[in-house]
Amino acid sequence: MRWMKRVRRRIRIKLFPYVALGAINSHFAMESMMASSIWYFGPANAHALAAYSEQDVDNTSTISSNDYFGIPIRRSTSIAWHNSIMTTQMETAETDDPIDTTLTKATPWKPQIKYHYVFFQLYFHVAAIYGVYLALTSAKWQTNLFGYAMIWINSFGIYAGAHRLFSHRSYKATRALQIFLMLCHSTAYQRNLFLWVLEHRLHHKYSDTDGDPHNPSRGLFFSHIGWLCCKKHPEVVKRTKNIDMSDMYSNPVIMFQKKHQQWLLPTLAFILPTLIPMVFWVESLTNSWHINAARYIMSMNTVFLINSVSHKWGYKPYDKNIRPTESKIISMITFGEGFHNYHHIFPNDYRDAEFGNSLLNVTTYFIDFCAFLGLAYDLKIVPKDLVKSRMTRTGNGSEMELLDKTVY
Repeated sequence: MRWMKRVRRRIRIKLFPYVALGAINSHFAMESMMASSIWYFGPANAHALAAYSEQDVDNTSTISSNDYFGIPIRRSTSIAWHNSIMTTQMETAETDDPIDTTLTKATPWKPQIKYHYVFFQLYFHVAAIYGVYLALTSAKWQTNLFGYAMIWINSFGIYAGAHRLFSHRSYKATRALQIFLMLCHSTAYQRNLFLWVLEHRLHHKYSDTDGDPHNPSRGLFFSHIGWLCCKKHPEVVKRTKNIDMSDMYSNPVIMFQKKHQQWLLPTLAFILPTLIPMVFWVESLTNSWHINAARYIMSMNTVFLINSVSHKWGYKPYDKNIRPTESKIISMITFGEGFHNYHHIFPNDYRDAEFGNSLLNVTTYFIDFCAFLGLAYDLKIVPKDLVKSRMTRTGNGSEMELLDKTVY
């Protein structure tokens, strides 16, 4: 009879993950149907609701999408439709982040180099070059495909998570989606979300001045990666206290990552991506490690292009007086983040661009898909007439005809 016990034990072990997954799915489905809790999926999908209320979808949130600058945004109570997803249209053009123009662009300053970070980046850039060579010569196709998939994973963590959700609150996400995006962001190894959000809000409030952590007025290299290789400018440190981070402090997902970053980030960014190819398809340690290094460096530099290239070259259809520009090439390689002139004028638009339906804006499609599943909601967009008004007032005259053809 001992063999029967072993068989039953094996069956239980094999079936347990499926039973557990089924139980979790059943629980989620029940919660979604009853719409009794927003912890997992938030308010029910727009397609599932029988009637709509004219109040804010998430009554538990008291933080407006731009109050970290002390200027709350007024939002219409009417519901607009965009790609069959419930969105909230902003009522005024006061979605612009107020930029502090009292600071100088770039005063004389001798930066203190962080040599440990310089060596860290030098090693990984060399390792990345070797990783590309290995990917073309000796790595298994599964390893290359896995590295490509990791680029997508960490990119959504940065663009949909750290940027559009946590920094600008251009849409709201259920706890489940927040956790997923936090984990995706961790694979990018771009420090913790709290610091990422803080520096990005500084960048918008003190854009292109000494208060900007990656001030493009100090040159292309500094705005790309040089700013990370030295200690912060005194003006950046001084202005940090002006940024309201109360929403980050009150978010358990953000604080969990911040508290456990010393083991969480290296594990998700380097250890697991190296071990997975070795365990599942017997890749060599050398190939697995260096191809993951290439993935890390490629992802990091594409994000940094927005801070450097998108503040130097491109066109300015919305405000010709600021440095941020538009570039379809940058948008193509950054999942839709290259429409930077628009973003600095309307930072709270969840699409991050005037081309909400463009194939270049993959991140917007990802957020739309999450909204379709009920994981994202209260997607904020800027009405077309306000966009056109701003283009007429401060733009350089380009893109007007294209805007008329854009589907909102």
